[in-house]
Amino acid sequence: MPSLIIDESRKTVTVQLYPDRESFFGLSRSGTAHFEAVLPESFDGIVTVIGSSNDIAEMDVENSSGNLSINDIRGEEVSLKVSSGDIAVGRIEGLKVYIESFSGRIAIENLQASDAMEVSASSGRITGRRIAGNQVVFNSSSANISLEILEAEDAAINVSSGDVQLDTVTAETLVIKLSSGDLEIKALDSNRTEINTSGKTLIKSGRGEIILEGSSGDVDITLSALDAPLNLEISSGDITIALPEGSAFDALLDTSSGRIRSEFSVLGDLTADGDGLKGMINGGGVPVTLQTSSGNIQLLVR
Repeated sequence: MPSLIIDESRKTVTVQLYPDRESFFGLSRSGTAHFEAVLPESFDGIVTVIGSSNDIAEMDVENSSGNLSINDIRGEEVSLKVSSGDIAVGRIEGLKVYIESFSGRIAIENLQASDAMEVSASSGRITGRRIAGNQVVFNSSSANISLEILEAEDAAINVSSGDVQLDTVTAETLVIKLSSGDLEIKALDSNRTEINTSGKTLIKSGRGEIILEGSSGDVDITLSALDAPLNLEISSGDITIALPEGSAFDALLDTSSGRIRSEFSVLGDLTADGDGLKGMINGGGVPVTLQTSSGNIQLLVR
């Protein structure tokens, strides 16, 4: 059965959920229980929930003031909400998982949701070591987001003000919206990536279709393979793209105020078109469109 441990001196409340199985006269049996703990609004200590490998139908934890620590939880629907305080997640596996902190940091070690997942923070910082799910959404008003491994069918990251750093991303589709902040992705494997930003964008290694619209900020992208269209359009900033040698594509390079430079030897075959150049590289192939109103364009050989 669940147990509640209160340590007044340390201002901690620990909820220990039931173990895998109970023993009753030598026989194993499983059980279900409903557990509810209500803390005073003035409580500003630490709430810790320790689970087991049993499935939990529904888990809803809400803390108005104080830190929240969750570990070893597996359930159909898990909801964690803190008004003022940090949230630390050790391991959660669920069908649907919702995590929200209005004022505080969110630190995740291992979070998996087979259906839907949404992690939101108004301020502070969101960090994650391994995130995996079907539909994954991260929201931030003014918090930086840093994820080591992100695996999803469809992933979306929405940030009003803050930076986003992703180490490894594997997704069918990835949508990133940054109103104010920089974006860095070390390894991107996504069939379709849409980016809307007003800061710097750096993708160190990527593949798949990439569509980027930006108001200001430099764009630096290196592709491990050119296997889908590339469409980048920014109002102010430089564009630097590195493609594998031998890539075949239809190029449209356009800048209203800036210079165009290419390391591809067949650049001379391109034709001038207003402030830009267009033509086929290595016989042509997928479309590559690079446009900036004010800035330089570089097309480099990887």
